[in-house]
Amino acid sequence: MSALLPLVEIDDIEAISGETYSVAETDQIQRFIGIAQAKLRNKVPRLDERVDSQELSKELVVGTAAFAVIRALDTFRTGIRVRRQQYPEVSTDYEAAASPSLVYFTDDEIDELIDRTDVASSDAFTIRIG
Repeated sequence: MSALLPLVEIDDIEAISGETYSVAETDQIQRFIGIAQAKLRNKVPRLDERVDSQELSKELVVGTAAFAVIRALDTFRTGIRVRRQQYPEVSTDYEAAASPSLVYFTDDEIDELIDRTDVASSDAFTIRIG
């Protein structure tokens, strides 16, 4: 089995976010990228295979992974449990519990990457009696 190529790189994150990150941040971002790639490969069947065959847009995968990494970085910068900050009077609202994951994907993001031919079609129906 060959090594898997990266789905997204720091250059992609910088291009999409419009920021240039410090060395300390790039180390953290690299960790977020690793988590994002692992989660995408776990959630989306045959992801690498479909990108290689151009059945799935590489740009869509890069963008999806990049947005998850940028969300994680923003959450980390603001504060993991911070829900809202207000200025000029400094006021911070916290969530009761921290989010279960810094790096996450929305259902819509995953839906855009799923190959619907891989999902078994169901012929469900309802029979009402009486």
